[in-house]
Order: sequence, then C-alpha cells, then structure tokens
Amino acid sequence: LERNLGLYATVTVSVGAMVGSGIFVLPGKATKIAGPAVVLAYLLSGVVVFPAALAKAEMATASR
Repeated sequence: LERNLGLYATVTVSVGAMVGSGIFVLPGKATKIAGPAVVLAYLLSGVVVFPAALAKAEMATASR
C-alpha cells in the first residue's frame, strides 16, 4: 500500500478527531458546569443548529 495522504484525507482525519473528542469529552465538562440543565442546553443548541443543518443539506444535494 502506498503511504500517501492528500489534502482531503488529512482534513477528514483532522475533523473526525475534533468531532470525536468533542462528543466524548465535552458532555462531562458541560455537566460539571451546568448540572442537570445540560440536557436543556443540548436540546436548545440542537434547535438552533437544525435550520443551518437543513440549509447545508439542501446546498449539498442541489443539482448542478
């Protein structure tokens, strides 16, 4: 196998590492700060981010 990582592979590995660490590390820190209200905080952030995610999904599936 050839040991060669291009720009796309490097970016995807980096983004995956950042998202993965955020999923496993940040909930513990958020719970320490906000206590039981962390569930409400995650729900509120999901509501805020959802329209942007839909817009990006539409842009990604738009035909050329």
